[in-house]
Amino acid sequence: MPAIVVPQSTLNRFKKVSAATVWSAVRRMGSPKCFMEEVYPMTPGRRLAARARTLRMLPLRPDLQAELGSGEQAPVYQAMDACKRGDVLVVDTMRMPYSTALGDVRLLQLQMQKADGLVTDGAIATLMW
Repeated sequence: MPAIVVPQSTLNRFKKVSAATVWSAVRRMGSPKCFMEEVYPMTPGRRLAARARTLRMLPLRPDLQAELGSGEQAPVYQAMDACKRGDVLVVDTMRMPYSTALGDVRLLQLQMQKADGLVTDGAIATLMW
């Protein structure tokens, strides 16, 4: 599916309104379930409105590992590589117990690529405060 281009001016406007207002507008446009449950801010007071680059973490299927790739060819690295300034990586772990979205090394890659942030319902491994 081709990427939807969201003008920066629209994102800047979203930063000025509440999440509930944005969700209400998106719901009226036909996407009623475009949110994650039990996601909590780790940077209180910071507003985040950016283009979403999405990744769903699924349990590993050995029969598909060769097809999906590993190492730098793995889907997680492809998703991170797509994130630039103005993008946020949204990682859905389906709230599976003990699921880890990313760790400090992968987060460093997002930071070096100037991604605006990360949203996940999973754990963050080896995060230094």
